[in-house]
Amino acid sequence: MSSNKFYKFMKRNLNYSLLIVPNSSATKVKSCYIPCSLALLIIGFIILNLYIFFGYSTQIWQIAVFKKDISAKKQLIFKLTAEKKRVQPVLIKNKLIRKELSRLEELQARLDNTLTRVREKKGRSIFIASRGFFVRSQPYSLTTLPQSTTPNTSLDQLGHNLGELDTYLKVERQAQEQLLGELQSCEYRLDHMPSIWPIHSFIICPFGMRFHPIYKRYILHEGLDINASYGSPIKATADGVVSYASWMSGYGNLVEIDHGNGYRTRYGHNSHLLVYVGQQVKKGQRVALAGATGEATGPHCHYEVRDHGTPINPVPFLQIQ
Repeated sequence: MSSNKFYKFMKRNLNYSLLIVPNSSATKVKSCYIPCSLALLIIGFIILNLYIFFGYSTQIWQIAVFKKDISAKKQLIFKLTAEKKRVQPVLIKNKLIRKELSRLEELQARLDNTLTRVREKKGRSIFIASRGFFVRSQPYSLTTLPQSTTPNTSLDQLGHNLGELDTYLKVERQAQEQLLGELQSCEYRLDHMPSIWPIHSFIICPFGMRFHPIYKRYILHEGLDINASYGSPIKATADGVVSYASWMSGYGNLVEIDHGNGYRTRYGHNSHLLVYVGQQVKKGQRVALAGATGEATGPHCHYEVRDHGTPINPVPFLQIQ
């Protein structure tokens, strides 16, 4: 079939007639000739309207779904905001507790270091009561500790438990601070208490009444004479402040140290002084060199301990260690 014949065939067969048939048989049937182009236009218009209708309906449905989803998300946001407001105090408490725990760890480290130093200075005889070492300003029962938190614990219960834990930690910190203060006070007293030998040697003349080798009569020997070689270092037996460092009749070159607790120590017959008045000295620090100045028959260290000005026997202090 040639192209011309095909065109004629399509032109002949693509024309339509519209028949209008009434319900009554008496009325004539009417027909209306519809060209192919018009029919196609009508069909296209109908299809376009159907497409627009279904597309619009789909958009309306999608908008409804979006609105429902937005509403659900708004409710979720509102719920999460409310939960955040409830959680915020718990988070703040948790942060405070972490800080409190950090302070306690630092305080515990200071306690351990101080206690170690005190034990070394005092010896094994030291004893601090409660928990092995704790002395609380007020009793605090372990039964008041917060109960363990389970995964099902409510937020309110968690907040309550954190509040109890915070209270416990504060009481614990106060107790540890009190103990640290007591240990530091004990350490201060130990540092300022005469407790070592001024020179590692032996006693050649004890405290008490003795026959004086120069005066040739019995008089009170107010300290100890400790054997020493000429120029041997003489050490402070406790922390303190030098209250005298010069020549004194009978003592020769003398160093006197005020320990701030009513005790003073004297170191006499030195060949050379290594400190000056007002100087802070530490236990074990060299303060003089041994000699035989003053009323002495040979080099030695004359060592005195005075309690509020009264000479007392230094031997018990030498036996502290």
